[in-house]
Amino acid sequence: MRRILAAATLSVLATSAFANANSDTCQQKQDKISQQIEYARAHGNTAQVRGLQTALDQTRKNCSDASLEKRRQHRITQAQAKVESREADLKKAQDKNDSPKKIASRQRKLDEAREELKRAQEPVSP
Repeated sequence: MRRILAAATLSVLATSAFANANSDTCQQKQDKISQQIEYARAHGNTAQVRGLQTALDQTRKNCSDASLEKRRQHRITQAQAKVESREADLKKAQDKNDSPKKIASRQRKLDEAREELKRAQEPVSP
């Protein structure tokens, strides 16, 4: 049970770290994990503390602002490719005179891809 809880905690941390990758520096990530450790200690959750401590150690070991920027640039490149693909899908649907419903669906997907690109392009906050 404790292993499952620790694994779930690490999974949540990894997901939240990925989601906030553009907005957090390495120091901010370490601070957030430290806060979670204190909360877990205050509530007597030793399994969670161990899992969070592992996450903190890994962040200290592997995180650098340069690696965050590299990851950000990779996400931008992927998002740009997705926008281009969605634009081509929309154009193809329009050229084929597909149904308005299908064209609207392609437009919605393109709008979502553009929003994803916009989020990826946000600078890392200090």
